[in-house]
Amino acid sequence: MAKGIFKHVSISSIATAVPIYERALDDEIELLENKKNIDKIKRITGLDKRRIADTKTTSIDLCCCAAKKIMGEMNIDKSKIDAIIFVTQTPDYRIPNCASIVHGKLGLSKECLCYDINHGCSGYIYGLLNAFSLVESGVCKKILLLVGDTLSKVINKKDKSLAIIHGDAGSATIIEYSDELIHSSFILKSQGDMSNSIIIKAGGFRNMSSKYTRIEKKDDEGNIRTDEQLYMNGLKVFNFALQNVPDLVNEVLEFSKLNIKDIDFFAFHQANGIINNGIISKLQIDQTKAPLEVVKQYGNSSCCSIPQVISKAFGGKILRDKRIVMTGFGVGLSLGTCITNFNNTTIFPIIEYDYK
Repeated sequence: MAKGIFKHVSISSIATAVPIYERALDDEIELLENKKNIDKIKRITGLDKRRIADTKTTSIDLCCCAAKKIMGEMNIDKSKIDAIIFVTQTPDYRIPNCASIVHGKLGLSKECLCYDINHGCSGYIYGLLNAFSLVESGVCKKILLLVGDTLSKVINKKDKSLAIIHGDAGSATIIEYSDELIHSSFILKSQGDMSNSIIIKAGGFRNMSSKYTRIEKKDDEGNIRTDEQLYMNGLKVFNFALQNVPDLVNEVLEFSKLNIKDIDFFAFHQANGIINNGIISKLQIDQTKAPLEVVKQYGNSSCCSIPQVISKAFGGKILRDKRIVMTGFGVGLSLGTCITNFNNTTIFPIIEYDYK
């Protein structure tokens, strides 16, 4: 099992950026047929609005926007960034990796490690684990973690099951060595035999792009997509989350010798209101400690939703001695959770990015 404790690594700042273009459920009359259906979806899922990247805006643009905000406001010396880790499922190019492109855009030192992680809903936890490991081992002292997706680009606008859910966002997080003793616990798990529950079936090298993979098809529920666009088995993902996430959170609490009351805030991946409310209810968490404003106002932002939750809840503040649980679940299918203390951590308000 992937389980570990770190003692001298801190998260010093977080920033999140979203596209300026907002689309509301009320605008989806043609897709959802009538206002009654829209109101029902709002009530059940907690969804209302989402942010959509334009054709020119990519994951790199959103993450760079967040990174520049942190580096400018915090006066970070570029030569002190030892690594860039970029987590995304929607890279600008197949080759080269996003981290190397960002390295050039930010003008960082040649002594900087750069690599990407292809991951979704648990991606922020995977990125943190990689960054914490590099810092605790002594390989790096300061790391720029960039996490973001523009999933709207791989979702068919006529797919009722997904088009109304996913929003786009990018984030930047600075992780660095701390002389102060800070206990951080991680647990990560996988259920790969269910990996086809969230999948883009074509466009990779197993099933390469062709005129046939770009043909639109309608499923039994009336959703329209091609094999090069995102598919999700909603029921399987729902059951996976409800069966596994509460147990995972309880496990990391036990591993850390803590209980629910010791936690100041829970940043869950913002899947939708049905899943998240089910998790919160099972864990008997005070709703004020696990808000759902992000999924309501911005949609499901995939790997970026955890830092986005923190930016929304604490934007404009410096957190001191806040014990936070961060938990991701989804694509893979995967699970990841982390408990850490945010101490002297600067959280920036959510930034609106306009390509123009």
